[in-house]
Amino acid sequence: QWSVTQYGQTATIVHNATTCLPAPPTGIHTLTVNVDGPATYTAEFENKQVTISTAVTPDGGGSVSGGGDYYCNAPNVILTATPNECYEFEKWSDNNTDNPRTITVDGPATYQAVFKKKTFPVTINAAYGYTISENPNAENDQYYCGTEIIVTAQTDACHEFVKWSNNVTANSCTLTVNAPITLTAEYKDKKVTISTAVGSNGGGSVSGGGEYDCNEPNVSLTATPDACYQFKQWSVTQNGQTSTIMHNGTTCLTDPTTGINTLTVNVDGPATYTAEFE
Repeated sequence: QWSVTQYGQTATIVHNATTCLPAPPTGIHTLTVNVDGPATYTAEFENKQVTISTAVTPDGGGSVSGGGDYYCNAPNVILTATPNECYEFEKWSDNNTDNPRTITVDGPATYQAVFKKKTFPVTINAAYGYTISENPNAENDQYYCGTEIIVTAQTDACHEFVKWSNNVTANSCTLTVNAPITLTAEYKDKKVTISTAVGSNGGGSVSGGGEYDCNEPNVSLTATPDACYQFKQWSVTQNGQTSTIMHNGTTCLTDPTTGINTLTVNVDGPATYTAEFE
């Protein structure tokens, strides 16, 4: 405001928008007077209040505290960016990376905090393969926080899925990624049946069939001919296909004295071995 001192008296001059007029936006104030004698005119000033506004990007990424109305030139105003779950603070929109940050108020301003969504690695250990269904897709095995994925363990003919390392016993496991994940599939060897048979001509017997651990090596099957017969050949039926096993003198060997043939096989799944005699 203005005041005037004249003839030993001081009086405040009232704003009236004609002879006492501020000029926005500069804030310069003009007083128009009529000179009627010596006088002292005094202008009084006060510190302005200005607004410090805050904003965030993206929406839902977090919040900012410390905004509000402050006197201009107020020092040591602290702004703090707080991320929501699954987000982390990246920077302010003016590329300042301090959090919290300290500012000096020199006028109205808006400070925007920039957040980014966290990503986490997902490591799957499954000896016989796995598939992952996810949305959105991972980049370099990094998944955005909050992503839901379905991991499905695969098996083979000789192994049976038991459980995941998080104790889920279904081979398809649904996970929500909110931290680094390492998941391991546990398996056990299947028990499979090796069946034996004699060909349609008869003429002997076969031993050695039974239940074995899948992948068990060096299982011996023995074809013993009856009197007046001799061993001719083996055939194997597996996965719906039948094929003849050739003599090779090592894993398929006939004793020249007894005529007994021994076949050595590696168990890799259920199968039927048939000995033919002639």
